[in-house]
Amino acid sequence: MNAKAVVTNAMKHAQNSLVRAAGVNSLMCSGLLRVVSGPECYCFTVADVAKQTCIVIRMTTPRILRDAEFDPRVCTYWLLSGALIMLVCVVTIPLIPFWFIFGRMITGKFLDRISCTLTEQTLIVKKGLFNRIEKTIPLEKITDLALRQGPIMRRMGLKSLSVETAGASGGQSALVSLIGIVDTVEFRDTVLAQRDRLNSAKSQTGSPSTPSLEGDVLSDIRDTLKRIEAKLPEKGG
Repeated sequence: MNAKAVVTNAMKHAQNSLVRAAGVNSLMCSGLLRVVSGPECYCFTVADVAKQTCIVIRMTTPRILRDAEFDPRVCTYWLLSGALIMLVCVVTIPLIPFWFIFGRMITGKFLDRISCTLTEQTLIVKKGLFNRIEKTIPLEKITDLALRQGPIMRRMGLKSLSVETAGASGGQSALVSLIGIVDTVEFRDTVLAQRDRLNSAKSQTGSPSTPSLEGDVLSDIRDTLKRIEAKLPEKGG
């Protein structure tokens, strides 16, 4: 058996180890061991025999728990808020009619570009018409979801939801604010409940199960690579 065959057998052994440990389907292709463990999780394992190293990369597609819906009346709120600002500035009062004409189209497009998605571990917020902003907020970092309702919003039945996280200095900071989420209170309670479930699960287990699984797999692959190291000199001589 030559050195290439030894490496091939070692990769097959590593492949079988991953299959036994994770119960996954795998595909071997030219030194790259690609392991697919389902529609929501992908593991890629690369073994470099020359450097005697093995890298396991785990990518998880988050499961969506809920997508926030936005009330179309928020466009009217933005229009009125913009008109009030122009009224206060005085010099922009002549522009108010143009704002109502073109502002409705602008606010409508802005509303179409807003999304707020709750996954098992994060809250993903996307917004912006010209400059797109996307923020992925870990649920465990969220300290509170504050509700605010000014006079105009109260009149229109709208609420503002602010995501508060623990700041670097130990204080709290509002990371993002969203206006017009349908059933704002219910959405807020859903996010906080998922955050509490996540924190409770971590406190009970002490550590996620995935690292221990990957640790066992890496140990098995490490032992395989050591066997390759012992056999290669013999084949070279």
